[in-house]
Amino acid sequence: MEIRKENINVEFKKAKGGLPKSVWETYSAFCNSDGGTIYLGIEENEKGRPVSAKLTEKETDNLMKEFWATVNNPGKVSINILKEEDVYTDEYDNYPILIINVPKALREFRPVYIDNNINTGTYKRNNEGDYHCTAAEIRAMLRDASDKPQDLLCLQELGLDTLCEETVQSYRNRFSVLHPDHAFLNKSNEEFLEFIGAIRKDLNGVFHPTRAGLLMFGYAYKIVYEFPEYFLDYEEHHSEDENIRWSDRLNSDSGQWSGNLFDFYTKVTARLSSDIKSSFRINDTIRNDDNELHILYREALCNAMSNADFYLSQGLVVQSYENRIEFSNPGSLRISLKDAYKEGVSDARNKTILKMFNLIGVGERAGSGIPTIINICKKYNLPSPEYELLNSPDRVRLTLYLSSSKESDKGDKRTRIMKYMEQHKECKAKDIAEALNLSVSTVKKELYGMLEEELIEANGIIKDRKYSLK
Repeated sequence: MEIRKENINVEFKKAKGGLPKSVWETYSAFCNSDGGTIYLGIEENEKGRPVSAKLTEKETDNLMKEFWATVNNPGKVSINILKEEDVYTDEYDNYPILIINVPKALREFRPVYIDNNINTGTYKRNNEGDYHCTAAEIRAMLRDASDKPQDLLCLQELGLDTLCEETVQSYRNRFSVLHPDHAFLNKSNEEFLEFIGAIRKDLNGVFHPTRAGLLMFGYAYKIVYEFPEYFLDYEEHHSEDENIRWSDRLNSDSGQWSGNLFDFYTKVTARLSSDIKSSFRINDTIRNDDNELHILYREALCNAMSNADFYLSQGLVVQSYENRIEFSNPGSLRISLKDAYKEGVSDARNKTILKMFNLIGVGERAGSGIPTIINICKKYNLPSPEYELLNSPDRVRLTLYLSSSKESDKGDKRTRIMKYMEQHKECKAKDIAEALNLSVSTVKKELYGMLEEELIEANGIIKDRKYSLK
């Protein structure tokens, strides 16, 4: 059987002397990340290639018995999410191995931890291997475990003066265009906002904003009362001058506008409209007046906002380049990336915010976000959108390619990486990422491809691996 190199979803363990203790760290990490496969009986050589540890059938049988006995022990593992078919034996280089396929745990079971200690026994996975979760990451998983919409909580310490009246009126205007005969158009602002989930009454009958209402309609300097890490950022990178970091920028901290989600949405979509017109003007196969193209970035921005965990750091960022637009939001996906690609499968973190966008014609069909984006890209022969799950802190990044092919962008990244490696005999992926202002996951993806093509060499274990040109 063919086995890939170790990566964020693949872990090798020699297991020659019995079931390694580290298998439970990896089990926890895969459960809390996006799943993965553990291969017992395989190790990496100095060049980073998988080789057999030469186990016997008796050894793999004992490994399986010990694994099942331990994974069902609540004193060792908080929960067993595996089925019988997830653990089985196979062969590699004519020697037996044990394979353990670990899916991403359902959010109500996360965090999955070991040794009966949620604080020290909770792990996640990144490109360097398994790592201890921070307190913030554990709190994020515990928030996600609840069945109640996170953003519908009534913030009783805040009053309606935290909401921007101009933003509320702008939203109502859009709502009225789409629903001209709706019964709530004749209601007061308080009644309308209660209808859409932006405010709720406390036990004394006094209205307060919900988390969703505060985020959608509040002033940024008041939003941080509840969400200290809240930050929105839009950047245009259209200048050829490398000394210019951006040609235009809009962020929620400026104080020149409300800084809330809805105003950010309207301002950014207006800017992206001109970007798309410019990108496709030279493409005769696409009609310039085709509004379906605008659904791409509207769905992407709505998706980022409705899935963001605004309690986490680094904020929601939109970056516009000549050939692509990147959307990144704090927080991981609440379902696996594989399920997110399926039509009708959705589990938005901010369901009330998603409902508010639905009411003005954005992201109308449940579970349609990612499939809609993919289908539009296919329709117009655009490169497939790229989704990346980033860690430390958790983030989701979507890249939409507009006028240039993904291959040309890939070539640019690879060329930059190769130039850097020419100047450094040995270097780590992290060093390359920092020097080139790329994510570690993006750099690793390029390096793995270069390894497959035998353009570079790798030395050392995955957690401390260095790369060099051949």
